[in-house]
Amino acid sequence: AVLLGVPTMLFIHRQGIPVASISYTCAFSFISVYVGSIVMLHTRQYWMRDLFYKAELAQLQEVLFDLLPPFYVSQLIRGCSSIPVAKCRVVVLQLDLVGFTAMSKSEGHIKLAGIIHAVFSDFDLHVMGKDLFKIDTIGDCYIVVGWLPAKTGDAQEERRTKEFNVCSAVLGAAESMLRSIDKHNSLHAYNLSARIGVTLGDAVAGVQGGLQPRFCVLGESMIRVADLEHSGVSGAVHCSSEFLDCMFGCCDWTLPH
Repeated sequence: AVLLGVPTMLFIHRQGIPVASISYTCAFSFISVYVGSIVMLHTRQYWMRDLFYKAELAQLQEVLFDLLPPFYVSQLIRGCSSIPVAKCRVVVLQLDLVGFTAMSKSEGHIKLAGIIHAVFSDFDLHVMGKDLFKIDTIGDCYIVVGWLPAKTGDAQEERRTKEFNVCSAVLGAAESMLRSIDKHNSLHAYNLSARIGVTLGDAVAGVQGGLQPRFCVLGESMIRVADLEHSGVSGAVHCSSEFLDCMFGCCDWTLPH
């Protein structure tokens, strides 16, 4: 408006047009500037509001990816109003801290909560970035799943490679968790250890309930991994024969390897 108004005023002045006309031109120029500034203000407000919405959406997606596996989050983003319970093949790891019950008799509740938080936070770091998903922590129990490909769809060699990678990630996480417990023992003079059970099998997964809904995995494999953990040796990983068959492609695990 200024770029148009000022040259117009100079042109009118050189042509000898009355001052009243020049005043009208000035008024028009100032009105144009005022209207333009209002438009720019609204545009800036819209731009800032758009940035705010994008930041909020990014935070919401981050929370969703923390609460649900990526596949289910993608369904929600595409507009699904609910998350259906679906069949799947999973590798399950269940860890239980050994020595925590004895420690709870001599330590205060606040310190116990801090110990659990520190140890489980380290476990989280070992799970992140490995295509694994922590589904629950119950007291001093830590449960992780890895998703196996369906038995139909991919070529057999490709499916075997994916299965091996998932099983390797679970075993790697288990080893890192045991090392993490040793680190906390040496730093803080704790006397903790862990029993770990690992198995694989069919399950169903989805969000259960309407009030404070939680993502969960149900099936015989969850019962099996609990039995393996309970019957395992402290400081070691107790694997099922199904897991070892899938991991190494062997069928005879009766030898004392």
